[in-house]
Amino acid sequence: GGEPPRLVAGMAADYPDWSPDGNSLVYITTTTTNSTDDIKLGVLTRRRVLNERGQVEIQSAKDDLAGLLFNEQARVRCLRDGRILFASEEWRLPVTTNDLPQRQQLFALDPERQSTLTPLVPRGTQEMLPPSLSSFEVSPDEKRVAVGGDKSSVAVFTLASGNVELVQDATGTDLKSIPCWRSATELCYIAIQSSNTNQPKAEVALWENGKTRVISRTWPAQARKGLLE
Repeated sequence: GGEPPRLVAGMAADYPDWSPDGNSLVYITTTTTNSTDDIKLGVLTRRRVLNERGQVEIQSAKDDLAGLLFNEQARVRCLRDGRILFASEEWRLPVTTNDLPQRQQLFALDPERQSTLTPLVPRGTQEMLPPSLSSFEVSPDEKRVAVGGDKSSVAVFTLASGNVELVQDATGTDLKSIPCWRSATELCYIAIQSSNTNQPKAEVALWENGKTRVISRTWPAQARKGLLE
């Protein structure tokens, strides 16, 4: 309606999400103002931003749902059943330097039904996923989660069974892959292919049911330039 933007929260992570009813925003923010701090504490927060008439009316009150370490690339995804998904390291203090967590866990929180956090990835399959789970995306049917990691690795995690399918193993590139679901079963991602040169070649690929199909090999040069080269 031409109204200026309204600030919901400052110092928030890059990827918030809407609540299932579309009236609230759920995001991760921090109160640490010193940008030089190696460790910043964060809060998973829910805040109503629309009133009963569907108009922007940011509520002063907010729900702080969980504490975690802040990551600027952290994302939140709200499922239709009320669960909130986010990734974080598991910290237990005090801790020695050798015991600092090296991997993130994917957590679910259902604030309307229970007050505890539920870790979703079984211990036996955690090492099959990238160490950082910040770049995760839920499938449209909300049954699976795609995770993109450093070195262009991509994996798919099934929420109900805990099964992990490796779509692409870590490669020699520094590319951080961020996969995207095209449907409930089809995943789009940047595939790293071998080439005649020493440099691996990036391609756009579709993955479905364990099979990969590269779709960018026939793209014209102007389509590839700036995206893959």
